[in-house]
Parts: sequence; structure tokens; C-alpha cells
Amino acid sequence: MNEVVFIPLIGKYGEGLTTKVSASFAYLAVEGPWVVSTNGYALRRWKGKYQKLHHAVLPGQKGMQIDHINGDKFDNRIENLRLVSPSQNQRNRGAQKNSQLGVKNVSFYKRDETFRVQFTIEGKDMWIGDYKTLEEAIAKRDEAKRAYDY
Repeated sequence: MNEVVFIPLIGKYGEGLTTKVSASFAYLAVEGPWVVSTNGYALRRWKGKYQKLHHAVLPGQKGMQIDHINGDKFDNRIENLRLVSPSQNQRNRGAQKNSQLGVKNVSFYKRDETFRVQFTIEGKDMWIGDYKTLEEAIAKRDEAKRAYDY
């Protein structure tokens, strides 16, 4: 089993919270202090610049982003991080905060009174279809995601 180290967070958004890293990155705990950014990531001031904790654990590459596989921004264990394209990183997001349905890739169209399924793959908009019920739309969305390996 991989050992985990919890790093305390401070500041306006981080007071009382912790973030976790694999034990091999325990040294980062003393290279803080670590705070929480306004968008929810652990970060520090390092060598005159701000550095997010996941970038300290897994250095990025040009054109790539670091994805938290389980979606937890405070889980910075190396096994929970991976380099992905920006498009791949968007797939791991939940529904947008302003989503009326709270369901990703499904929208309600009042004019037709249908639920529309659509998503974007590598910059190409994919329209899957319009469905009478939310349940049917979600089922078709999940089916299409499997078919397109989304």
C-alpha cells in the first residue's frame, strides 16, 4: 500500500483543510506554506512565482495539462495525477455550476421540450440526439461516450 502524507493548508480558503501527497513527496510539506487558490488548488509562492502542488509533484509538458484522475483537487498523490491534453482534461469535469439540470452534456430545449445530448471531442462538436426524457438522454449520452471512448 502506498503511504500518504497530509499537508496542512492555511489562509482564507484553506484554514483547517489538508491536501495529500504520496510519501515520496513528503518534503513538500516543509517547502510551503501551502494555501488554497480561489479556484481550489493547493499552491505556494516558490522562487518568486506561484506553483500549484500538483505541478510540484508531476511537472507538466508544453501543451499538456495535469489531470486529477478522481477529480479531487486536494488528492495530489502521484498515482492520482496524469498528463493529458486540454481536451482530455475537460472530459473529467462534472456538470457546470450554472447547469440547470446538473447533468453533464445534456441540455433541455424548451421549444421542442426535449433533452439534447452533445459534447466536443478534440475540438469537434458531436450532436448525439434529442430525447423525450432525461433518463433516456442520460442513457444515450453514456452509450455514446462508450462508443467514442470519451
